[in-house]
Formats: sequence, structure tokens, C-alpha cells
Amino acid sequence: MVTMNPAVGRVDSKTLPGIARSPFVTSRDGVQRATMAAERHGALFRATGGTHLAAVVPTGSTGIYVEDVSRTCALEKALGSALLAGCDFGWSMLVVTSRVPLGFVRSAARAGIPVVVAVSAPTYQAVEEAERVGICLCGFARGERLNVYSHAWRVGLE
Repeated sequence: MVTMNPAVGRVDSKTLPGIARSPFVTSRDGVQRATMAAERHGALFRATGGTHLAAVVPTGSTGIYVEDVSRTCALEKALGSALLAGCDFGWSMLVVTSRVPLGFVRSAARAGIPVVVAVSAPTYQAVEEAERVGICLCGFARGERLNVYSHAWRVGLE
């Protein structure tokens, strides 16, 4: 299938990410712990209120946390740092402190990350793509609150 978007032009179906095949499953508590850890690592945000944080949190690891004024740069730096550290993306969560656009879900899918968690909302297109590629997409992950938009079985909710 080829999709058209007047804002960006033609998107070739060969560039779309495939399905997340990892059997990775976590729990609601696991998501909450990852979100709280991200909040603790946001020192620059606490000092300035003007940054975004992205974290790759592998199972059994403290994770890799990156802050930047650009949410996209934070994401790309976190993914790159995790890759250089030898992270097993198939057994990891991606945690972001921003909203989740379509591109973030596609980046996670290309890396093989099966769970994406945000403290804010995903876009409608991000939810559709997460459903298509097998990613559990969580939003509004704050304290004990958590909305799950796709593949809830990955966080033990189905």
C-alpha cells in the first residue's frame, strides 16, 4: 500500500516499518517504574522547564536517558546511545516526556522496541501505526494513571 500525504509527498510502502515480533511483556507497574525513573533523570527539565527527555529502558537495566530542547533530537540521541551500548531493543521500553507523533512510533518499530510510553498524548496517526506494527502505545503515564491505546496484552491488561 502506498499512502499519500500532501504535506510530505509520496511515502513508499518499502520504507514503512514491519511488525514488532518480540514476545516482550511487562506490567502496569513496570511501565510506572520506567516513567518514574525518567522523571528522576530529568534534571535539566526541572531546572529550566524547557527540555524533553527520551529513555530506552531495557529489561533488568537502569536505562539510557537523554534530554534535549527538541523532542525528536532527544529520541534520536537515546536510540543512538542505546544502540552503541548494545541494548537489546526487543526487550526494552521507550519512554518520552512529550506527545507521541507518528514518526516516534515508526522509529520505535524500526529499532524493534515493542512498548512506547509517554507522559502526554499520542496523535491519532501514532495510535493507528502502533496498532498496525504490534507496539503497545501508552499515554498519560503519570503516577498511577495510564492510558493504553494499542496491544494492551504487552502490559498485562488483556
